[in-house]
Amino acid sequence: MPDLWQGDILFSGLAIADGTICDDCEKMVRGQFNIEEYYGRENWKISTSDPLKAMTVEEIKDMINEKKAEQTQVVEEIGGDYAAIAKVEKTFGIAPKATDVGLKRAKALKNRIVATSYIMSGEFSRGDAVTVSFDGADMTTTILDVIECSSSSTFETVLNANFGKHKAKEGVSAWIILDVMGGVGKGALIKK
Repeated sequence: MPDLWQGDILFSGLAIADGTICDDCEKMVRGQFNIEEYYGRENWKISTSDPLKAMTVEEIKDMINEKKAEQTQVVEEIGGDYAAIAKVEKTFGIAPKATDVGLKRAKALKNRIVATSYIMSGEFSRGDAVTVSFDGADMTTTILDVIECSSSSTFETVLNANFGKHKAKEGVSAWIILDVMGGVGKGALIKK
């Protein structure tokens, strides 16, 4: 996407229903909107659908304000005890194919939980030992991988092609792959 002028600031961003949002704003809310891939009927090429693009600037502003208010509250309540905190927005299980991610990685990730999360403070990286708090219970586990939510691809596409940083910092949405097969859901806190 070309750089766009907004006032006196030059930035690149995502075109949505009634305007453009900056990259940082998109990174904050991206985890709540899955990009979907499908085959087009006319040309049989893979196309994508992005529900975030149907949102309005005002709706996204409201979402960001809610996230920031919740972030402030959570960090004030428990932030002093942890270097990093993430809030889980949704979860799903994975079982990647060896032909997509390699045999060793496929075995390590088989039937594990991906927590699509908003990083409220600090930074999470592959290999971090974390505490997951959910429904009044705490469990300790390890992060198998961390992938920043993509603005152009599905989780599966990014997982298959990801040889990147394997970390995510405060203010972004990320797919955090945990070494667990259950016990994590929406609203859980991941802390280290």
